[in-house]
Amino acid sequence: MLRKLLIGTATVALAASVLVVSPASAATGAVTSVDVGAQPTSLAFSPDGTIAYVTNAGDDSVSVIDSSGAVVGDAISVGDEPGSVAFAPDGKKAYVSNYGSDTVSVIEVAAPYAEHETYEVGSGPVEVAVSPDGTVAYVANYYAATVSVIHLETGVVTTIDVGDYPWGVAFSPDGTLAYVSNSDSASVSVIGVQAGEVTKTIPVGGSPYYAAFAPDGMVAFVVNYDDETVSVIDVETGTVVKTIATFDGSGAYTVAFSPDGSVAFLTNYSDGSVSVVDTATQELIGEPIDVGSSPYYVAFRPDGTAAYVANYSDASVSIIALDPALFTAPETALTVGLGLAVGYPAAGTTVAVKGVGLQAKSAYELIVESTPTSIASGSASSTGTFTDTGVMPTGLEAGRHTVTLSATGVDGSAITRVAYFTIDSAGVVTYVSDTDAEPLSETTGAVPLSETAVLASTGFEGASLGFAALLLFLTGAGLTLRRRRSAA
Repeated sequence: MLRKLLIGTATVALAASVLVVSPASAATGAVTSVDVGAQPTSLAFSPDGTIAYVTNAGDDSVSVIDSSGAVVGDAISVGDEPGSVAFAPDGKKAYVSNYGSDTVSVIEVAAPYAEHETYEVGSGPVEVAVSPDGTVAYVANYYAATVSVIHLETGVVTTIDVGDYPWGVAFSPDGTLAYVSNSDSASVSVIGVQAGEVTKTIPVGGSPYYAAFAPDGMVAFVVNYDDETVSVIDVETGTVVKTIATFDGSGAYTVAFSPDGSVAFLTNYSDGSVSVVDTATQELIGEPIDVGSSPYYVAFRPDGTAAYVANYSDASVSIIALDPALFTAPETALTVGLGLAVGYPAAGTTVAVKGVGLQAKSAYELIVESTPTSIASGSASSTGTFTDTGVMPTGLEAGRHTVTLSATGVDGSAITRVAYFTIDSAGVVTYVSDTDAEPLSETTGAVPLSETAVLASTGFEGASLGFAALLLFLTGAGLTLRRRRSAA
């Protein structure tokens, strides 16, 4: 099936034409398309987002799309059946794996039509990836069951043995690990980049083709074509912690995270659509977005304003326009909902807490200071959020009490949220506030505690646009959606 996806249809040279995305249509979330070469299999943006390269397996070329969404210039000739492209971190070079000629072509971005330097790699090279520091390029060799390591400073090529029929390769954001999807052994080979060897093999679903790391490097998603699922891997432990089901007949194929990691897009090869995953809940949201025929690859523009999808069967790239505000990280905020009411006992009351915009997997704790008693603690998610509850302890003495929620901001700074309450000798609440340690007056008695109080110093006065906003945007802003489908 994999071979057929690359070369199983006749090569047809198509002229480049474009429907340019206007500012108005981009604001409403339109899906437009641009024609590229035959059988586009991959695409990548330059680091500055000014251009995108698209590999066309059917006519051995690379198309160039500019920032307006238009094809510019002639297609760049490369090797036989190019399957993947990746830019160097400085944007000066791009590397193209040529599945049919067992080579990698090097394109000088400033002079793309000059004769290309090439590297000989293993048999059937599919995906190529460049390390974040730009020192090596990894190439998954489908038939050789290896990864070719191109040492870019010296040009030396070495080899690492992996699983059967490797297809995709991805580097962790810090460059210490590389994940290789072994399509015929239902596994991911974990390569320690410094040692240059496989350190672990992680079982996943059937026919895993592509993997992607979240921008914070805490989790990786692996798309399993045969199972129509996504394996969620905790990178620290190297274990699958969740499996996300797509829907019957999806042909889930590739995955990409938004620049801030709040969502991931999945291409559904068999369905002509893209599904959206909320990375906080690790669940599908909304309905699939219709794109072109046989969507093969997806990538986000670095500024988060669009996602580009290479459509294999109709020689096009779909451009999904997105509001960049949807991918803005939420401000740091902590919420404490004491759940106390004047005239009622404090003991046994449920306290609800949550946090957003925190350092990924950092610790939080809720403490009743007078005892002191910890009533809730844990770690933020990989996206820097948490929701938790605790129970107010018994045996508190009469008088004023302070409840403190502590956590770590995304920048590593310590942050706290404090709430106050007073009880009488019977343990009954006489005062509660999220701002003042003492009652305002003898006559006012109590000041209600807001259930949505946030850290005042952040200026955060409402919920982040986040995932719910993205769902509303995609379902209500003019995208063509399919409501006949639902997630399995």
